[in-house]
Amino acid sequence: MLRPSRRVLSISAVAVGATLVATVVGLAVTRETRAPESAATSSPTDSDPAAIEQAALRDDFELVDLDAAPSAGLEGVVTTLSDLPIAPTKRTMRYLDYLANDEKGRKSFEERYRRAGRYENHIEAELQQADLPEDLVWVAAVESAMSPQATSPAGAVGLFQFMPDTADRFGLFVGNELDERRSITKSTDAAIVYLGFLYDSFGAWDLALAAYNCGEGRMAQALEDGRAALGRNEEEPVTFPELAALGLLPKETMDYVPKIHAFAIASHNREILRLDEIEPLAEMHFAEIAVPGGTHIAPIAKAASISVATLREYNPDILADRLPPGLGDMLVEVPPDRLEQTLAALPALLEREPDAIDDDDAIAPAIPRVAASKSTASKKTGRGSDARPAPRMHLAPAPMRPGAFVLSSGVVVTFEKSEGDAVTAGATLVVKDPLKARAPLGDRIEIANRGGKSAALDATLGGVASDVRRAVLATGLPRLRDRLAIERGRMYEKTGFGPMFAVLGEKSFPDAHPMHGTMLVGPTEPADDMFLEPQPTWALDVTVTLRVNGAPDDFAEPLERAFAGTFVGTDDAAATLSGDARVGANERHVLVGWTSGATKPGNEAADRLAFLLACHNRLGRWHRELRLDKQLAGRVGCSLESAPQGNVAWVLASPAMPYTVADAEKTIDAVVQSLRTKGPTETELTAARGLLRAELAKERDTATMRGMPKSRIIAENAVILRNVDHVDKAHVVAAARRLFAEGHELCVVGDR
Repeated sequence: MLRPSRRVLSISAVAVGATLVATVVGLAVTRETRAPESAATSSPTDSDPAAIEQAALRDDFELVDLDAAPSAGLEGVVTTLSDLPIAPTKRTMRYLDYLANDEKGRKSFEERYRRAGRYENHIEAELQQADLPEDLVWVAAVESAMSPQATSPAGAVGLFQFMPDTADRFGLFVGNELDERRSITKSTDAAIVYLGFLYDSFGAWDLALAAYNCGEGRMAQALEDGRAALGRNEEEPVTFPELAALGLLPKETMDYVPKIHAFAIASHNREILRLDEIEPLAEMHFAEIAVPGGTHIAPIAKAASISVATLREYNPDILADRLPPGLGDMLVEVPPDRLEQTLAALPALLEREPDAIDDDDAIAPAIPRVAASKSTASKKTGRGSDARPAPRMHLAPAPMRPGAFVLSSGVVVTFEKSEGDAVTAGATLVVKDPLKARAPLGDRIEIANRGGKSAALDATLGGVASDVRRAVLATGLPRLRDRLAIERGRMYEKTGFGPMFAVLGEKSFPDAHPMHGTMLVGPTEPADDMFLEPQPTWALDVTVTLRVNGAPDDFAEPLERAFAGTFVGTDDAAATLSGDARVGANERHVLVGWTSGATKPGNEAADRLAFLLACHNRLGRWHRELRLDKQLAGRVGCSLESAPQGNVAWVLASPAMPYTVADAEKTIDAVVQSLRTKGPTETELTAARGLLRAELAKERDTATMRGMPKSRIIAENAVILRNVDHVDKAHVVAAARRLFAEGHELCVVGDR
């Protein structure tokens, strides 16, 4: 997604914290030890992170009595200013004293704190949005001295010092032309997921940080040995200080946790410690664009009107003079104030300079050179390109399912050989838990076989598809609803917007609505993560078994036809909303929601473009009118929550003084009316296409980290990519009328 502030921990369909998101990744965890990743940075001016060393004393890991007289030079220091919930030990205070009072220690702190100015706010914002302690930002200070170019002798790289295997596990690409461990934004995303997973695994932040350094396997073994040494059972906890005092962790790890904690404490006590004269480097902000694989970086810099050197500073992960081909659209960071300009200039620039893309083996380039292909086709055939026969449809192999194929809807198909012209088809449905390693929720649901002759294949497949759809509606979705409601209720308690969204949800899905009982995701994710699912259909694992005589590709088209609507509603069910509701005594926030029928096949790109034009956090009209231009609202959040039987679009605004909720509601309505009648300008539409491509690339790249099957995301996004360039102004106007239909609008105001 193109945005100045990024995060990855959000599950597009499930509002849960990072610890739950990372649990999904946990199936890949083994007891292997992760190589220690303290950095040896490439900068000769850095003090080596290992230089913060003190004599090892047996009582170093005793907890500090905060009421006792402080050490000389640390008077007035408040350790609880750090939001790391770790009890300080004597070793923590030794490192704090080193940073404050030793010449080398002060230099070490100053260099890291100065360099942190570039990235600190970005990393802290991501941590905050993931509901993790913001002082985890100082992991990067100890790991890499806040240098994206840091490389350790063991081969760890980047701000958060990922080893290649760990990088691959958390979705970071490592190659000769691109090493995403060096990316400021992507490595931050991966580190937050990893840290959240470690906290979920070990239950305490000092243990999680220790595991980040020495590896999960080593930490698990240390805990097992610690329980044995202390005579405790598996239910009784063992603390980090106890493990350290027993000598069950590597020396580096025993130092690592106190270093991070001391750095966090020092950062909050700079005035007291006389460390407040440091001048941080200028802060960096980031926005993403999607660029075809194989594109050279020079035209990207030209489109943004920045130097190649500046583009490389924003993208230290790009190691060559081009993006690697063969990986589809790639996300490239640019300064946010150059975002709109880059989106407008890059497509035309790449068409004028065809040599700027080496895309012979690129997958679905984001900015296809349409003009060139039409010209070539006309010369070869003597006719227009419309005269060319349609290419034969091919089935895509299903990853991790040898011999199986995945349809664009996400349905998996396996084949068995039959004799003659007999055809038999059946299916299974397994509901997976999207919050916990996709474990099955309940028993497998068997869909009875249907048989017939090959001439009646469409009827046979259509019957199975109808049976599957009924099982999804009757059993699959209710299981998901019940599971997700538990976590969403908990998250609403944190945000405080539960009562307002409860009203919107109840009105959106009344008793007669097929989605009755569904709880909206709501503002439990960042405002710019706009496309969410109240019921994540990717957690519904449907496998069709087709017994037929022939090659799989011979049946691609009838399979696609039959199962295209497996997870999509069969009607245009949408609640009729009209009016307003009030929650609480004070009107401090306004929530406006619209219901619409399920997005029909072929309308996906238009619907998402229409919502981007309303809601994107920099270029969307709601944000421009409410926040950027008029500063009418201090907070704006919005989302399009797509469900199998309908959509709910909503915008939440918190007016700033002296404005009122009535002012905000009037502005929201004006934006919707403009999109429903006038539609976007060509410049806006071009920018929205670029925004959507970036959103799709981000969804693909982060699917694994968010616990979503990547093959499913790729298949769904391919449908949108095929249509995005063909969506014009009229399509967007029609989509806006569908999504923001008059008579399907509800305004909820309240104090949370």
